Amino acid sequence: MSTKQHMKPFSTRLPDEVRAALQAKAASLGLTESDLGRMILIEKLAESESPVIAFTKELRSMTTLIIAALSDSIDLEQATELVEQHANPDSMVPQ
Repeated sequence: MSTKQHMKPFSTRLPDEVRAALQAKAASLGLTESDLGRMILIEKLAESESPVIAFTKELRSMTTLIIAALSDSIDLEQATELVEQHANPDSMVPQ
């Protein structure tokens, strides 16, 4: 049985600006609006079930801010990329 057979439709109303932001973000990631919305809902539900996930995200966010604040040459976006690269246990970091 495929996964789609177990999935049921879900509908909600969003303010125009939220819907536009969702559509733009989905397009930038090469996803459909539905795919991105589903991913966000699943992620947020998982976070609510596991405080470790929420704590990890908060810790990474604080690390990013500290790196950017203390560096003269690294901005917030670059700091975010660095943290994602080096704090992700699945990433392959060349040595």
